[in-house]
Amino acid sequence: MLIGNIAMFVPFGFFLPLITELKSRKRIVLAAIIVPICFEVAQLFFGRSFDVDDLICNFIGIIIGAMVAYLILKTKSTDVPKGR
Repeated sequence: MLIGNIAMFVPFGFFLPLITELKSRKRIVLAAIIVPICFEVAQLFFGRSFDVDDLICNFIGIIIGAMVAYLILKTKSTDVPKGR
């Protein structure tokens, strides 16, 4: 269950810096805090329980996805075509 909660948010964290204007690490962390809280609060209205473990796992998933995206962006920016 814990791995599922992490894996579910990795794509969100991956695409967040790639698609949006959120390039700052502080803004990514802020989104990684706010989005899972919104999901957990919404679950209260649909008859599900609020779980702190889900918040932590979702946060970790977003951060892992964002780190992978930053690594890819960094790799792409350092790949300079060699001139002849």
